[in-house]
Amino acid sequence: MLRKLRLTKGASTMWLPFLFGVLAASHVTSVAAAGQPAAATPATYRVISLGSGGPSEKPVINAKGQVAISMDFGLGYSNAMFYDGKTVQNLGNLGGSHAFAVGLNDNGQVIGYATFHAFAWDKGTGMIDLGTLPGERRSMALANNNRGTVVGVAGSAAVRWTLGRGLESLGTLGGRTASATASDDAGLIADCGEATAS
Repeated sequence: MLRKLRLTKGASTMWLPFLFGVLAASHVTSVAAAGQPAAATPATYRVISLGSGGPSEKPVINAKGQVAISMDFGLGYSNAMFYDGKTVQNLGNLGGSHAFAVGLNDNGQVIGYATFHAFAWDKGTGMIDLGTLPGERRSMALANNNRGTVVGVAGSAAVRWTLGRGLESLGTLGGRTASATASDDAGLIADCGEATAS
């Protein structure tokens, strides 16, 4: 089965082979004017407890030092949590038993899924159920940008949610399934899924 990555911006589409892999960052030592390595400045850290449970999704941190995390407190369900730099807040769960925070933008908007529906949360409006597509029962928010656009999956189709337009299907890549996994502030959306051979 061929898997491809689709990048979409407006009416333009670019297809790339979908590769699984890990990116590794390299450290470059700064060099002084005389060609000698500059003296390293020791880093300082502080540890902040975000709760006593275990993470059920990887934590996400934004440029302001805010953190979104999903915590399992040993009761068989997950809680979506938000740390604003001072306090930790439980975000709720859309009336069900679990919630998972998977994305956070620089404006403090947390996205994820709760009780099988995608959600967006911010301090001003609280948790909003982003719904799902007609005929589908499930949706998941997977990424968001700093403009508030949320992307993810509903049923088997990649989706985009905006405040003005609501939830919209981006379709599939010609195969059975697709999910939108990233969106930049210019509106470029990346999604992956099964694709027909071309």
